[in-house]
Amino acid sequence: MLKKIRVSILVAFVGLAACITGCVPAQSNAVGPAESSSSVADIALREDDISFPENGNGALTVFTLGDDFEYIQSNDRAKAASIVRYKADQFLIAYYDKLSLLDWSSGEQTEIIPSGLENCEVLGTVDEQLAMDEKPWNPTGLYYDKSSQQLYIANYNGHNILIGTITENYEFRVEKMIVAQGLVSPENVVVNEDGSCIAVADYDGNALFLFGNDGSVLWKKEVGLAHGVEITDEYVYCTSLDTREVIQYDWDGNEVNRVGTLAKYGANAYMWPVALETYNGQLLVADAHSGRISRCLKERADCV
Repeated sequence: MLKKIRVSILVAFVGLAACITGCVPAQSNAVGPAESSSSVADIALREDDISFPENGNGALTVFTLGDDFEYIQSNDRAKAASIVRYKADQFLIAYYDKLSLLDWSSGEQTEIIPSGLENCEVLGTVDEQLAMDEKPWNPTGLYYDKSSQQLYIANYNGHNILIGTITENYEFRVEKMIVAQGLVSPENVVVNEDGSCIAVADYDGNALFLFGNDGSVLWKKEVGLAHGVEITDEYVYCTSLDTREVIQYDWDGNEVNRVGTLAKYGANAYMWPVALETYNGQLLVADAHSGRISRCLKERADCV
């Protein structure tokens, strides 16, 4: 049960800048609301191809759906928290209480069962009580590394990051678990390009963590209700649902810039900036409440 979603979108240029040294990162992007929804553009979703209109005048628009769309839903009560591309025509979806593999062609979903939680390698703060505590399965944020074929899961109420692989028997075999003092409820996770650094948004912990791949805490920064997180070759970004800002850090953890204000319309305006993604050297910010995607230019110091 699937079809194209046709989207009408006017994209605003929003700029952010920064500089990092240390680990080596991945990628992210952003957009805004509309003065008019008369400009229509299709977003092409292919392997590595997403197209947006240029909108050189910086005009903004809201998303609208075509009347030919359908959606996939396996459970009326299911609430998808995160989705990531897994293989050709396959996606992994985190539903808070389960992990599913979606076949894009058929629309069928298969639940992925976790295994190895009790005897996986524990990294980070090796505190017996912390490591051997109850281990609830609460997958919220996902990151899949195609080169290593490892899946990273922000395990919200498990207070940890799970690292492992998907087996042919539809199991998520947990190989490693990152725990740390003060890591309360990891909401989202992202890994840099060479796998040396792992950035984690800790929502209830009001913090952004940067871990080494050995589980060591490289640094921790206070970010109120941290939610979206992204890594680039130069910077680490995180969104705050408290201040409604996008905050930029260099690889040493120094704050480079922060942009955003609580508002529905206008440049740098965010209601509920939940996710970040890089695309073509830009940072995309998804706003769950205003229904906007804002596009930021990383090379620039301020959004416009």
